Amino acid sequence: MNFRKTKKSGTISLLAIFGICFIFIILRWLNTFNNDIFVITREINSHITNFTISMTLCTLVGYLLLSTNGKYKSVIIFGILVIIANIIYETILPILNTVDFIDAVYGIVAVVLSFIYLYFLDKKGFEEE
Repeated sequence: MNFRKTKKSGTISLLAIFGICFIFIILRWLNTFNNDIFVITREINSHITNFTISMTLCTLVGYLLLSTNGKYKSVIIFGILVIIANIIYETILPILNTVDFIDAVYGIVAVVLSFIYLYFLDKKGFEEE
């Protein structure tokens, strides 16, 4: 299997996204022990978990697809599947969760942001062969 080599700027940006998502999760976790710790606002804090899971999942899988010479179209297909899963899980199948369409919206926003990032990564983040 042939892998595309990521430029240094692409690697740094990828690690930055994962780092930011990790910080969001840590802040959310700390909020369970101290209500004064939250991500930006208390409203965002209640939905940040779905955002970070969707962002991390789409960015990681999208990066893997692109680095293995996959097309950007495959990233879009995967992202659409994540959006559909978000909507179904947050509206129809609330397993270990309460029905909350706003959570699905946060997940959709994360997927869209991931699409934008991966588009630029595909165009500028890999070394030319």
